[in-house]
Amino acid sequence: MPHIELFKKDTDPKEHIRRYRSAMAQYVHNDALLCLNFPQTLGDLGSRWKKSVAHLSQLKQGKDESLKRYLGRFGQEVSKIGSANDEAIIAAFINNLQNGQLFFDLRKARLTSYADMMDMAGGYALAEEEVIATGGYFMHGGRPEGSKTKDQTKAPDTKGDKQKNKVRDGRDGRRAYDPKTDQPRQRF
Repeated sequence: MPHIELFKKDTDPKEHIRRYRSAMAQYVHNDALLCLNFPQTLGDLGSRWKKSVAHLSQLKQGKDESLKRYLGRFGQEVSKIGSANDEAIIAAFINNLQNGQLFFDLRKARLTSYADMMDMAGGYALAEEEVIATGGYFMHGGRPEGSKTKDQTKAPDTKGDKQKNKVRDGRDGRRAYDPKTDQPRQRF
């Protein structure tokens, strides 16, 4: 690879690109190589490249991650994005939240300002911290381990089972059938 001078903040970016193209002229037909090597000519700036809103779609709230921690992580990544539409940022935040009250309330509120969303989420994060500080637990989605759903707490339906046994035994007046041969059973 040819030696290319690193980009300096006080120089013209278009001039840097011209110098890069000139130095890489022999590779002009290999776009992948040109794209791969260009960030190396930016020095430290290449590692701080602005990210897009699409990057936020990868920032999912962890199953056991507190809302406070997730808000911090999300806010840091938003600061690395250049200019972005608040509604796109809000959508990314909501879509990556664990199911819970904040998730539903944000969907219902239909906020259009990133600042308003962060204020609302910050209030929920404080409430979550208070619940945890008083010895409670806070769950974002699903059920606590070992808890039962409404259907699991109902008594089992045994009436239908008794009726089936009655027919099998022939006590309801009908002839009982042998399940192996599918023929009427002989009574002795």
